[in-house]
Amino acid sequence: MRKLDKLLDEDKNKWIKDNLLEILGLLNLGNESILIAEKYFRSYRFTIPLSIENLIYNMQRVTQHHESLVIEDIKEFIKNFKGYFVLNQKEFVYTTETGNTKKHPPSNCEITINGKFQKITHPDTSKSQTELILKQDLLELAKNSVSNQKFDSNIILNKIKTEMTSVKDLLYLAILSKIFEINKSQNFYNYDGDAKYDLSVVMEISNIDEDVINKCLGFEGVFEVYIEKLLKFLPKNQKSFSIFYSHNFNTNTCYMTNNIHINPSLSKVLFVELEKIPIAEKLEETYTDIKQNLLKNEERCPLFDYKDEEFLFMNKYRSIFLDEFKKSKIFNFQLEDNELKALHKLIDKKILKIQNDEILLNSNERFDAYYETLRNKETDRINKNVLEITYRWLKIEIDINAPLKQIVKNKIYERKQEIEKIEVQKCPECGGKIPPLRVKEYLDGKDIICMYCNYLISKRL
Repeated sequence: MRKLDKLLDEDKNKWIKDNLLEILGLLNLGNESILIAEKYFRSYRFTIPLSIENLIYNMQRVTQHHESLVIEDIKEFIKNFKGYFVLNQKEFVYTTETGNTKKHPPSNCEITINGKFQKITHPDTSKSQTELILKQDLLELAKNSVSNQKFDSNIILNKIKTEMTSVKDLLYLAILSKIFEINKSQNFYNYDGDAKYDLSVVMEISNIDEDVINKCLGFEGVFEVYIEKLLKFLPKNQKSFSIFYSHNFNTNTCYMTNNIHINPSLSKVLFVELEKIPIAEKLEETYTDIKQNLLKNEERCPLFDYKDEEFLFMNKYRSIFLDEFKKSKIFNFQLEDNELKALHKLIDKKILKIQNDEILLNSNERFDAYYETLRNKETDRINKNVLEITYRWLKIEIDINAPLKQIVKNKIYERKQEIEKIEVQKCPECGGKIPPLRVKEYLDGKDIICMYCNYLISKRL
């Protein structure tokens, strides 16, 4: 240990003592809490927190130096400190159900940058698949550097509160709170895998309508659940957290996704502080205000459902009218009063007719054309409502210190208890987690759409 201390005290190695040790310590925490590699649905996923690739990325983030300079520094570290760690070159192979195999990396590679998968030249496997296994002396110093980190939680908390000016910021705060909750137990947070799901749970607890949740977080959602956006709440060069990649690959493509690990002691302090902020209550209160304003306009209601009587009638009995084998029949005496009203309008338009009390199709072409016209009109109205509520809500300025209505507090607690009882389910196509209330709908027989890959999940398939 003395020999190592003496080596670190040399001027040329000051950067290691000042920066690299803490990064090694944080990445090692990730290393201790991770399953290094696993079969993950239709891909193979591996994560090596203490890879050369992750060392370079975090050193560049902390020092703000150009990547080429950081790479040279890491090379010098490996050369001068090679007695204090082992370099372990790993190999990963994906095997398909038919027995075909492919070593990592495949020919294509994509990485999430501002939430979008972008094709890149795959990082050198000598960086992404080479792990530093720290020997005892260096491991102890790295761990101690994390334990002894000096941080002022008030500075970070004040930055968080300063950046939080709108509902959009409050949603990022909800994710950040979940990250602190996970990290305080020394576990890393799988950002690209869990952030969208965790946020959807908070929004469900906050009584946000499904259509708006989908518009925010769905396959082409308007809310940017990107780690780059979240990091604005944290000092950019903070050594109290590390970000490291997972590689998800199959025979064709590798997707690099982000994980984050924040100092456990800091996470404990900040989690307690963020728990004092009524995030779900503020989300519900602001959303209800926006929604109530739109509900005053009768032409816009119902906000998320079809209302045209003719369309509702056509949509309900469409399969009967268009069934060329006539397996089912519908008679006018079966209809409710509002349906009879719609029926007579459609008869006047020569779309339907009545023969011996049976309602029959008069013109297939007219039916299809009018159905599409009404559906487009109804869909446009609903889409406009969803868009307006979503964008207006995300922009609302918030005051986290303003008093809340007691009824909101009570409802949030009850809803949270109900949602937490629902077992986590995953999409059979991509493995993404399905929001709890969508799981409930699926179990009740309703088709649902995966917000990660847009896959239709149906019991009928």
